[in-house]
Amino acid sequence: MKYLLGTLLFISTALSTKAQNVLKIMMEDRSEITVSIDGRDYKRVGRELTFVDIPPGWHDLRVYEFIAYRDGGGKARLVHTSRIRLKRGNATTCIVDGRSGRMMIEHKDINEQANMATPEHEPTQVHTVTQKVLTDEDLVAWEEHVAQIPTDTERLQWLQSSLKGREFTTEQMKKMVDWVAFESTGVELAKWGYNKVLDAHNYKQLVDAFSLESSKKELMQYIDPK
Repeated sequence: MKYLLGTLLFISTALSTKAQNVLKIMMEDRSEITVSIDGRDYKRVGRELTFVDIPPGWHDLRVYEFIAYRDGGGKARLVHTSRIRLKRGNATTCIVDGRSGRMMIEHKDINEQANMATPEHEPTQVHTVTQKVLTDEDLVAWEEHVAQIPTDTERLQWLQSSLKGREFTTEQMKKMVDWVAFESTGVELAKWGYNKVLDAHNYKQLVDAFSLESSKKELMQYIDPK
């Protein structure tokens, strides 16, 4: 109900300002955020950020979770980056999942919403946007997150889930296997990633990430069974 009322208020704002496009961004858990659009860092922090009349078309979006310090100020942690398309006459809501980095987008026609008698019949287009190529900034954010996961089993599950549909390299995988406590878990992650990595021809270099000969041997036998 609160979300529905917020959506109606959002659309009402769009109509009252006669905006061609309205964009609202928030975190799923309602954490405070700040954003960058097309390289411009907006000096705004809040649980919901609304932007009016950003031109229709494709835009580069970066969403940062803002972590406030007790004595003032704070730091911004990148949680999502992607290209989004804004449509003329639409009120667009972006909701970011801070754990997975995925973002849900809802497009609502401003004029159609104004004429709807009941909000239950609102036509909603929903899709998920996930940046495909894994970046160095993603790795920094992921490392901070993985460090807070208590067990290796959970870390492995989170990494495997987050890497689905992403493009990553051997060098990036080498960094990720360092985030788990046990080499056996790292080997399991490395084996899982072999058929998904972009540069499989370089994957033998990954054995250097392990110190135990048994771990190196297990991975090599998986990469090049003879």
